[in-house]
Amino acid sequence: MKENKHNTQTEIIENYLDKLKESEYLVLESQRIAHIGSFVFDLNTLEWSGTDVLDEILGIGKDYQRDVLGWLKLAHPDYRDEMNEYFSSQAIGTRQPFNKEYRIIKNDTGEERWVHGIGELKYHGGNNHAFLIGTIQDITSRKNTEIELEESQKWLNSISQTTNDLFFRLNKKGIIEYVSPKVKFYSGYEENDLLGNHYSLVTSPGDIEKADKSFKEVLEGNPIENFEINLKTKDGVPYDMEINAGPEIVDGEVTGVQGIIRDITKRKDAEAQIIKERNQAQQYLDVAAVMIAVLDIDGNIITINKKGCEILGFEESEVLHKNWFDLCIADEDKKENRALFDKVISGEAPLEEYHEKRIITKSGELKILAFHNSLIKNENEEITGVLFSGEDITVHMLVEEELKNIFNLSPDLICIADLKTLSFKKINPAFWKLLGYQEKDIIGKPFYDFIHPDDIQRTRDVIEGKLLKGEKIENFENRYRTKDGSYKWFEWISQPIPTFGIAYEVAHDITNRKLVEQALKESEERFKFALKNSSITVSNQDKDLKYTWIYNAKSDFPEDNIIGKTDEDLYPKEEAEMLTGIKQEVLNTGKSINTKVRFSVDGEITYHQVSIEPMYNAAGEITGISSTSTDVTDLENAKLKAEESDKLKSAFLTNLSHEIRTPMNGIVGFSQLLNEPGISTEKRTQYAQIINESGKQLLNIINDIIDISKIESGQIDVNMDKASINEKLHETYSFYKPILSKKDVDLILIKGLVDEEDVVYTDATKLQQIINNLISNAMKFTSQGYIEYGYYIKNNFIEFYVKDTGIGVMPEFQDRIFDRFSQEDSGRSKDLGGTGLGLSISKAYVELLGGKMWLKSKPGLGTTFYFTIPYKPVNDKVQEHSLQNEGDPQVDLLENTILIAEDNDMNFLLLEELLVKSKAKLIRASNGQEAVDLCKKLPGIDLVLMDIRMPVMDGYEAIREIKKYRPCLPPDYCPIGFCYVRRRTKSFGCRL
Repeated sequence: MKENKHNTQTEIIENYLDKLKESEYLVLESQRIAHIGSFVFDLNTLEWSGTDVLDEILGIGKDYQRDVLGWLKLAHPDYRDEMNEYFSSQAIGTRQPFNKEYRIIKNDTGEERWVHGIGELKYHGGNNHAFLIGTIQDITSRKNTEIELEESQKWLNSISQTTNDLFFRLNKKGIIEYVSPKVKFYSGYEENDLLGNHYSLVTSPGDIEKADKSFKEVLEGNPIENFEINLKTKDGVPYDMEINAGPEIVDGEVTGVQGIIRDITKRKDAEAQIIKERNQAQQYLDVAAVMIAVLDIDGNIITINKKGCEILGFEESEVLHKNWFDLCIADEDKKENRALFDKVISGEAPLEEYHEKRIITKSGELKILAFHNSLIKNENEEITGVLFSGEDITVHMLVEEELKNIFNLSPDLICIADLKTLSFKKINPAFWKLLGYQEKDIIGKPFYDFIHPDDIQRTRDVIEGKLLKGEKIENFENRYRTKDGSYKWFEWISQPIPTFGIAYEVAHDITNRKLVEQALKESEERFKFALKNSSITVSNQDKDLKYTWIYNAKSDFPEDNIIGKTDEDLYPKEEAEMLTGIKQEVLNTGKSINTKVRFSVDGEITYHQVSIEPMYNAAGEITGISSTSTDVTDLENAKLKAEESDKLKSAFLTNLSHEIRTPMNGIVGFSQLLNEPGISTEKRTQYAQIINESGKQLLNIINDIIDISKIESGQIDVNMDKASINEKLHETYSFYKPILSKKDVDLILIKGLVDEEDVVYTDATKLQQIINNLISNAMKFTSQGYIEYGYYIKNNFIEFYVKDTGIGVMPEFQDRIFDRFSQEDSGRSKDLGGTGLGLSISKAYVELLGGKMWLKSKPGLGTTFYFTIPYKPVNDKVQEHSLQNEGDPQVDLLENTILIAEDNDMNFLLLEELLVKSKAKLIRASNGQEAVDLCKKLPGIDLVLMDIRMPVMDGYEAIREIKKYRPCLPPDYCPIGFCYVRRRTKSFGCRL
């Protein structure tokens, strides 16, 4: 024992250097497999360098600008300011460790990716020269998994340690259950000498109390790190060691203590390097919750991490030095897998860097793992083993089940494709919502049947070139045919699962985005044309900065007044000094300058992009400068307008986020509650109703967003056709009347034309949407009283109105109420919800139909919205009518008797008021049966105004009964209606 502990210092260092090389190799290979890049950032020079893996992650080449600006350029615009501030204040300002997740834009592809940067400060030459050393890992897949699954698996942060350290495991009583064979090198004890004994056997007497206290803390769940203790050899010789230990937890219960013992007595210098590499390796692999293992050339497992043991279901002691194929491969797969492995080891076959294979766990469960592999070679390039990582992908089967709700509720297309038949295997409801097909129209059908003919070859190329080879497809765009024969643009992400012969695919409808892109492209072409023909000033100046030549199609000064003069002769002092300073710098340095400058001539402010370059003679001497100036005043002004628009849209997006989150919380939350065991039928019905209402609310929000997007992109079509105004108003009445009845708010309809004369040419759908939006808006601000709507003819226009008795609109807000994304910013309305788009959509539709919209309102007294559309009657003989026009002749119904069949007291009173000037005698029936009885009893009744929905007998049946014995009596529907019965009552002889 004594001889082993006192080897020469040279032998010890050489031994550790060999181990260090092995550790470096494993670290670098592990980095490459886990896609982790390393970097060194010099905080004095603000320059950095990195590994090849880092260059691949960032998409940069060897000649990339490796300084702070180059680094910030890679950051996503949304993170650029934040990262600049974080780096300046954290790493440079306070010189604290760097630990940040953020998005980048890959330099070569422009692709957005998530990365995790970790850095630690190191100092050289005291504290004067600092370096930030760390890693950057591409965590895009992990971040996407976190977003989609919210909380998924817990990542276990454990890696295999080098064989120079001692591994140990103690039970809860402190009995040694496992210790590495290397223990003999340090203590002289054989493994069997220690197993079954208490740890005090190898603890120096003076440190036993210290050891007992730390052992108790670990059992209580408090790990110890870098715990230094004095142990003793078999001969009683003390030696210093460092312990890192934590509780061993099985099924949620602490079963003992496990950890690592590291010698810190004789190998300080070599150990410091090893610790550094080990800590770096642990950081690199902490985020990679995958199995990492090493096989020797016989297929024996010589290294495996804790995650690997977890996946396989074995303890580490049950796995190490066991044959991988005998232990982890199913019987039916052993022969083929072993034969391929032997060919790879012998060099007869290439190594598959990626493949998916089945493995069998200790319990006999079959799992599918995605393996990344790398050969291990010695200095002579001889294969000595295989290093691999394996990710358990069987969880995707469970994920599919867990995501069923999202699958069904997603507005995007989600499907499972059959890779053999290239057909749809499973689709979500969005397919028939967006494309118009039923599930039976799509399932089992090849997706080439639905793709635009011009996109089929591109689609086939990417499927055959990537998907069928097991490669993921991202951001692929093509067009799909809808049920009505039109096409929609979709952006696809496809993930193949070759083991199961399927692919998971998600497509986002980008039709509107494509329309916007096309509009932007056309705008860009127009801009290029305008730029081509724009005025550009080009000039030359000598070394004294006097103008010698100028071409100025749009000059601030006549050319004759410029030659021979300097900027001091032409511009105000401040601007002249600025220009002279820039140009003199070009003369002094010989370097070009491109900058933007501000000019003020005769009180007019303009901005110009100025490019200044030195001019040389044949001898290479600077003789002057050449300048090019482009007027960018419009762009500068446009920037200010864009910033103002951005603020408005930001406020809208904040509100929209709240509006969408509210119904989504209802949908998701109560969907989960429906799965709770033992839920009552009453509760289930209540939850389903909440989910239904939340879905309707979310659909209304989405419809508003789609409508305003179409309006902004100019994609709204007007479909002019024959339309009955009264019919549309009655349909609106039938929809809103039951809703308002629950709020104790009455709904009143006033018509300006009788039926048969109300048919005009207009876009009926948009007209009804305008009215619905106005009534919905009135409902939000009216808690009692009434909402009245209707129309009348005025100057060849139909003037509609919606009047409410609500809270009204503050005067200072009335000018902005139709602005997009705008809502009244006051305590009176902030809790009423809405996207702020309804009124702007309505106004846009009115203007498309050729009219205008305005309002009149007094706070506390209600609001009336007005809008007009052109009056284009189908029957040109129709004259202007209005129930409220002052010039209308009074109807004299003296000695005429009118029966009003109406069960609602308020409605009857309204009719009574409207007919009071007619001088007719009014009789009331409160239900249909009473109306029939009165017509039989009183033959002098001249006219019947019949409500349809009444108790005892409805209006339909009452009209039918009255017509049996009074066929000439003209029953009519109530002029304020409440039901539209045109088609059904015509057969009864009613004048509708």
